[in-house]
Amino acid sequence: MSLAEPRFGTPVPSRYNRIVPIRDHANVLLFNTATGALARVDLGIGKALTDGDVSGLPDSIVSQLRTGGFVVSTDLDEVSRVAFDTYCLWYSGTAANIVVAPTMKCNFACTYCFQSEQRDDATMGDEVLQQTTDFIKRLSSDVSSISLSWFGGEPLLAMDVVRSITSEIVNFARDRRIRFMSMLATNGYLMVPSVTDELVDLGIEAVQVTLDGPQEDHDSRRCLLQGGGSFHKIMDNLRYAASTPMRIVIRSNVDQLNASRLGLLHEDLVRQGVLGTGRSMFYIARTEPHCGYRHCMSESTFTDFYSSWYEARQQRPGLFPRVPSPLDVCMARRPKSFAIDPAGRLYKCVEALGVVEESVGSVQDEVMQVSPVLQRWTSLDPFSVEECRECIMLPYCRGGCAYKWMRNGRPHCRWGLSYLDASVMAFSEMHGAHPWRKDNGENAVELGESARLGTDSIDGGTR
Repeated sequence: MSLAEPRFGTPVPSRYNRIVPIRDHANVLLFNTATGALARVDLGIGKALTDGDVSGLPDSIVSQLRTGGFVVSTDLDEVSRVAFDTYCLWYSGTAANIVVAPTMKCNFACTYCFQSEQRDDATMGDEVLQQTTDFIKRLSSDVSSISLSWFGGEPLLAMDVVRSITSEIVNFARDRRIRFMSMLATNGYLMVPSVTDELVDLGIEAVQVTLDGPQEDHDSRRCLLQGGGSFHKIMDNLRYAASTPMRIVIRSNVDQLNASRLGLLHEDLVRQGVLGTGRSMFYIARTEPHCGYRHCMSESTFTDFYSSWYEARQQRPGLFPRVPSPLDVCMARRPKSFAIDPAGRLYKCVEALGVVEESVGSVQDEVMQVSPVLQRWTSLDPFSVEECRECIMLPYCRGGCAYKWMRNGRPHCRWGLSYLDASVMAFSEMHGAHPWRKDNGENAVELGESARLGTDSIDGGTR
């Protein structure tokens, strides 16, 4: 059957294609924001897609472009399809995603921490601990997977809570044959070898640790609450963790003060065996302007830095530039996703933890009520906003950060086109995108590595 026959409609380029020029001038990168497919194509294919006319391309090439979503039928309403895919992701209810902050205490005094205004000495007590465990079980009674993440504060200050709840939920999931995943976000200072071993034994398979540069930079920004540096102890802990089955995600918050020296940190991590194990990765993130912190880069400056930083480090161990993916789902959107504070209050975003007026319920609730706050979260629909419906970034942005949208009264355009281009280029340089050419025969086109690969991280502001 010909691709042009009525059943399929006439093939046309997807409205969600993004074409990114690259240095060799003979090819371009092709990324589709609705499917996450990434490929390198020759200029002829790129021009046909840009011009909106693929009728001159061989059927074999058009067929393979269709596989990546780069070509669709003219009678397909792509916005409606993206809306359908989005609502399925948001409301399928087949996964429970829980973030627990067992304490809001922290042993650090980071200069830019978004939680500094919410910080108190609260730690989860025994009664709330049991109520939280019971809540997670109720929430997960009909799911196929449970993701349990630990946040804070510094969660390792409440290791007894981490131990108790994780053990209970691991057994619960095992008995019901539910897939269980768990990670922990920590500053790394208390993650000594004995603690790392216990985390592994508990089934916590990944940790995220923040290092903001070599010792001088890191210690000036992420010092201990009582004073003093933290860099060397964290590095000692990471070296040991890298010898275990634990997966390690290292995040660096970048701003005007430390940008020029982040490469030195990466080199040190490789030299000390933390990166390069195949179980560890390193990524950079923009320091967000919280609590009057004045040294943040603008979004455009960070985008330029991001692109050039990764470009200069092709094929280096452990680097994983993140391409925005249509499979990324904000926890605010999932009906079975909540963040829980030490008092057992429920939130739809980790940035809201400790802001009592943003609570949507409690672990004590036998039945989840639709509170006015929860209703505000669920009413945020990018498909009702014309600006979003017309945007090429709709399939993965979906109105951007829901918390910022709710607070500011309009969608938050988190990812600009310049950031998308920089991410796609960096990912391609690090991990490759297969060449798609129109002159290499019937099997010339192969999908590149999907951009839906991401970091197992909790994106909750700068911490």
